[in-house]
Amino acid sequence: MRYKYGIVVLLSVTILFTLCSCNAAAPEAAPAAPASEQDEVAEPEGTGAFDYVKEVASQSKELSGNIASENIDLEKALPEPPEARQALYTDDFTKAVEYADYGRDGKAMTGDEICIEGYVDSLDEEHHSLILITDQGSWAVSVGELGTENFYRLVDEAVGQYVRVFGKFTGYNDELSMPGIAFIPREFQYRPYRLESYDNTFRLTQLDYVFREPVYNTERTYGKITYKEPSAWNPELTEDTLYYRAFDNLPAVILAHHEKVKESGFDEINNDDSILSELASSYVQDGGEILSKQSFKLNGYSALRFETTWEDEELPMPICMYCYMFIVDDEYYYFGTQEPYLVGESVKRALEEMLKNMEVSEASSEETSKEDKDKETKEAGDDTKEKDSKAEEAADDKAAADEKKNKVPTKAEIQGKTFTQSITANFVGKENNETYTESEDLPDTIVTAQDLAKYDESTGRVTIHENENGMIMTMVLTFSYDSSGRIVYSGDLAIDDPRFIASGTVSGHMK
Repeated sequence: MRYKYGIVVLLSVTILFTLCSCNAAAPEAAPAAPASEQDEVAEPEGTGAFDYVKEVASQSKELSGNIASENIDLEKALPEPPEARQALYTDDFTKAVEYADYGRDGKAMTGDEICIEGYVDSLDEEHHSLILITDQGSWAVSVGELGTENFYRLVDEAVGQYVRVFGKFTGYNDELSMPGIAFIPREFQYRPYRLESYDNTFRLTQLDYVFREPVYNTERTYGKITYKEPSAWNPELTEDTLYYRAFDNLPAVILAHHEKVKESGFDEINNDDSILSELASSYVQDGGEILSKQSFKLNGYSALRFETTWEDEELPMPICMYCYMFIVDDEYYYFGTQEPYLVGESVKRALEEMLKNMEVSEASSEETSKEDKDKETKEAGDDTKEKDSKAEEAADDKAAADEKKNKVPTKAEIQGKTFTQSITANFVGKENNETYTESEDLPDTIVTAQDLAKYDESTGRVTIHENENGMIMTMVLTFSYDSSGRIVYSGDLAIDDPRFIASGTVSGHMK
């Protein structure tokens, strides 16, 4: 079969290239310093088009913790744990059995790779830690201070679950009076650190820590389907595959692919579910494991949610593949991701978000015969003709919008125009490491020639860099058209101020 290992081999090359060029790493997760208060940031000067970022910083709240740690009652009634499924990649981790070994005077060494399991009782925001109850005592599971807003939403979901944590022992936490563990240290590319539920249905990895939830602001027609995608991912369409650059310098990739079912080698199988099952089996290489396999209907079409592992001798770690496979009429579609060791929660949900409102073009759905249509049109008379005429006009308008959205706005189309402004950013105080998040819709702004001085009309991208009153701000924005032909922008921002650092996303549309 021509397609048997196509996706796997393609991704092996892609991930290897990313590893070779990777210089970035996630920030080290460590127990936070004691919370202390800090004066509000003084309002910066300047009236540039994108000064709203600095305005948000100037109106910030005090960088202090909100929740004090409480003593955990080990005798309190806990819910029954779910049936546990086997955990993978456990060989290099020592199960923390003797709680005393990790006490203030215990023999365990900081940096030891360990595994703990128990019930997540609460989130101590002040100390940036989940409080996990084991059968011997409580642990502080560090969730870091520089993760994305998306990551901390997922952290909240961990509360109330039975989980396993694979990470590094961070020493005894005197403030919380319990030992600590971190699962988001720097070596995230090469070690299977993670937090996962007993039944393996929920998992947080180091890639979740840096994954920014995108805005699904662009409509794409791919093959016979139409769905939403984030313009910020800078999709790249090759001859047979659609790549999404959702990660910067990280060993992970998202892609889509489609082809005729007969070209996949299944022309003699008439059942779509059977074809998908055979395709899934073809992805399982020697030594790989099937982690999950679930049939379902995606907008009425046969689909399979599939997860497996694979290895390549040129890669320094095993890779996990998580994907949606489905068949529309005579075409097979694959939407999936590959991550080191095991796939985390963020991209699983991103794939679901992309495809949840998938539509199939009218030309590919089963229609009544041409004779029936002609008969219906004749019987309907002028009213039907008028409706058809309006439908044709709407289709022409949509086609014009589709043609426009694949183009890049020129500088002349953007300069001097008024745009809305939205910002989401995580702020971290330099003095006390305390954090807070701001998400705001701000007053409209006019994009100036200075803002577009480095605008690339071939890609729609521009980098805006400002250094004013000690505040260094950088934004990388991408301008494009949405499905209605309106100019929109989105991108990442980073701020370095003597009092704080911040990172997040910005977006807006032309009014």
